[in-house]
Amino acid sequence: MNTIFHWKPPQKPRLSSHLKEPQNSVLSFLKQIGFSNTHIENLIQKAPAVLFADLDNTIKPKIKIFQDLGISSTDIADLISTAPWIFKRSDDGLAQSTLVLRSILGSDANVSKLLKASAWFLNSDLEKTMMPNIEFTKSCGITTSQIVQHMFTFPRLFLHQPESMKDFVRRVDELGVDRTSKRFLPAIRTISSMTKENWEHKLKLFGSLGFSEDDTVGI
Repeated sequence: MNTIFHWKPPQKPRLSSHLKEPQNSVLSFLKQIGFSNTHIENLIQKAPAVLFADLDNTIKPKIKIFQDLGISSTDIADLISTAPWIFKRSDDGLAQSTLVLRSILGSDANVSKLLKASAWFLNSDLEKTMMPNIEFTKSCGITTSQIVQHMFTFPRLFLHQPESMKDFVRRVDELGVDRTSKRFLPAIRTISSMTKENWEHKLKLFGSLGFSEDDTVGI
């Protein structure tokens, strides 16, 4: 007697009830405020969880902070798509960071310009990094205008830990660079950009070519 088997197709796995489908409203909102398909693709590739974010309580308040600074829609899209971690910061944290930057840079326009150059200012506790570093470098005789200029050209210089900044200054002092010289702050930046080992190697290399330590600082 032949046995007849009744085959049943496997059932599709059921989604857990606590999982949400991607929020089309998030995509619609981002497109509405100027995100291109490329912006959205880059954003989703780096932070797919954004699709599940709360539009009204997470996405919109942060976008408004940048809109209030006068940042254009395209620049906001560029900023967010390259630094999606911004959505993980608290609204108060982002707002406080922009206030601190405005106190140094003097205007929303300058804050906008700086953030387009480096969003990392929004990923640091500026009260514990940038502000102590600025106050310390001022105490060394560096002017506010020099500091602001370097924030635009070498934005991460002032985001080092304060103890590191003090060490950079100590090493520049040991090189004999005059604190009143315009080369003093660039020298700090040069020292900050490499390890002590790499700096020693650079000194030996350029020394063998006839350059003094003072000359090497400016190279």
